[in-house]
Amino acid sequence: MTQYKTPGVYVEEKNAFGSSIVANETAIPIFFGYTEKAQMTNGDDIPAVTSADGGDEVSMPVLVDSILTYQEHFGGEDKTGTMKVTEDNGEFRAEIKKGTTKYTPSYMYPSISNFFANGGGKCYIVSLGNYDSFNDIAAIPDMGLFKEAIEYAETATLIAIPDLIRFGEAKYYDRCSALLNYLEESKRQFLIMDVIQNSDSNIYSTNDAIAFREHVSGAVRYGAGYFPYLKSLTPYAYDKDTTTFNGTLLSVLSINGYSYSGEYKNNDEDEIPVLVAKYNNKSPTTTPKLTVKGGATEESSVTATGEDKNEVVVTVGTNGMTPDDFQRKWIKDQEGWQLTCLADITPPENEKPGTFNEDDPWITESDASFPLILKRSGGLPKNSTVSANIAAGEAFSVAEANNNTLTITIETADVNKITAEQLLNKVNTFLGQSGNESAAEDYQFAVNSKFTGQVKGGETATLVRVAAPDNATVNKVENFLAQNYIDMPPSPFMAGIYSRVDNAQGVWIAPANVSPVGVTAPLIDITRNQQEGLNVDASSGKSINAIRSFTGRGTLVWGARTTDGNSLDWRYINVRRLFIAMETDISKALEAYVFKPNEHNTWVEIKIMIEAYLFGLFERGAFAGETPEQSYQVMIGQGETMSEQDILDGFMKVSIKVAPLRPAEFIVLTFSQMMAE
Repeated sequence: MTQYKTPGVYVEEKNAFGSSIVANETAIPIFFGYTEKAQMTNGDDIPAVTSADGGDEVSMPVLVDSILTYQEHFGGEDKTGTMKVTEDNGEFRAEIKKGTTKYTPSYMYPSISNFFANGGGKCYIVSLGNYDSFNDIAAIPDMGLFKEAIEYAETATLIAIPDLIRFGEAKYYDRCSALLNYLEESKRQFLIMDVIQNSDSNIYSTNDAIAFREHVSGAVRYGAGYFPYLKSLTPYAYDKDTTTFNGTLLSVLSINGYSYSGEYKNNDEDEIPVLVAKYNNKSPTTTPKLTVKGGATEESSVTATGEDKNEVVVTVGTNGMTPDDFQRKWIKDQEGWQLTCLADITPPENEKPGTFNEDDPWITESDASFPLILKRSGGLPKNSTVSANIAAGEAFSVAEANNNTLTITIETADVNKITAEQLLNKVNTFLGQSGNESAAEDYQFAVNSKFTGQVKGGETATLVRVAAPDNATVNKVENFLAQNYIDMPPSPFMAGIYSRVDNAQGVWIAPANVSPVGVTAPLIDITRNQQEGLNVDASSGKSINAIRSFTGRGTLVWGARTTDGNSLDWRYINVRRLFIAMETDISKALEAYVFKPNEHNTWVEIKIMIEAYLFGLFERGAFAGETPEQSYQVMIGQGETMSEQDILDGFMKVSIKVAPLRPAEFIVLTFSQMMAE
């Protein structure tokens, strides 16, 4: 008691109410997968969780509450594969490859998108790496990293790993088993698993369920499996500059002209960016070329060779030209050509021609390696090429030959003294003075605004034919790609449904007999008889929840069992998750009583606190009993839950019994006849 020594009025406050238990959110998943990036809002990389040996690492979990927040931290869809669209008798087909290997884009972005679309509120994201770092033949990052990341995500209650399906059946199920065993230790999360569908057809096969039951093991009551995949309304992402239709880039189909690309090496084996240009001849029979040479004299010269003057050679003298003169003279006399340079010209001694055929067109403006844009808008025969050369020589000159090569030559001794813009103006000025009005008349040159490097002589820029704009075909292909929907594993949809049901009714309600949003149908139509083998399996005891299509009702989740289908205690998802929620809430509240006196007053306070929490659940309909006494019971105290030895050892034991709701999985109607009275 406080000792009062000075006369006066003193105020004391006492807590009239005991501690309370706060119910935490019950449906916050943590997603593991590969992302476009992993950055903080300030642009720094998200801190990493690193394995003990310093090898593997994953990002720290980040809590996001919308797809916009996800994009801010982790970017957009996976477009790293090459989309190839083909048409056969009016039927379109699309496949995605990396090199020659079929590629499955990351499920991460569409998973998060569909999680939010199905009612998800918040989720944690753990990036295992960027899209380019994924390798399906490599190992999944160490399980220790998963455990540590989950520990950092303190409020996570669900785990979903659909992106790991891309590692293959064995690796995915092995990670599911490891997570289930971990959840038995933590008792804080529930794992949503996908039954991998190996068949590309829409015909039901028992092999997928057999593989799931054979490979998934451990504390199966902490997880649930779903089957089959879903026909989503989420299309595959694609990049117009890398997507091809019948071998031609979509971006090329919508452009009229010729485009150049190539990689060149100097003596130090550094990349040498080369000019790119345009040439407007309407009917050349061969490919145009442009060559830049270095000359020994002070004069600048331009020569055009070839019957159709399709190869232009530009020689740069030692004194050089101003950029304005170079630009003006080139444009004036070499009608149809445009040339722009951005950097210093430092050509090597020898010319290096490059060849690019029509079947693999390339748009230079998308590449920062090349300073000039050379285009020729006239038609060329199929498989013909266009070349543009930067060469080292004795005098400044521009020449056109064979109707397909344009060469600019600059003086070798002066290679480090002329800028790219000066080169451009030298060419234009010289051609304007040469009086050769027919030389290279169908070429155009322009600036590649993305280029920041150096142009080197002794190189050939080769151009390829780009068809006239075919907007009708482009629109037709893009309409097809807009409906090229992903066959999605169901776990991200279920994570959203768990959240939707929890928020609307409660974690004690089974997440079943509800429709996933953003799907047209299951990938496989499962019949009533086929579901029997999924829902109940006497030999393994592992239940699989079916997602089925019903006439007039659409697609419905038609199962509510954990994988531990033979257990009378933990058969149902809502029962398992209700206990996880109660155990988590009560455990966190009891942390305040650690080191409190292990005596009667503490026991009474704890009992009142837990009973108040359970009564709140009872009022919301979480239990099966009609009264609180029938619904739950809390016991604590010496002679009731603890012995004298327990108290001496520092143990405070609380016993809680509840009567959870179980879903009416089988509704049986009995009819009989009776005599009329």
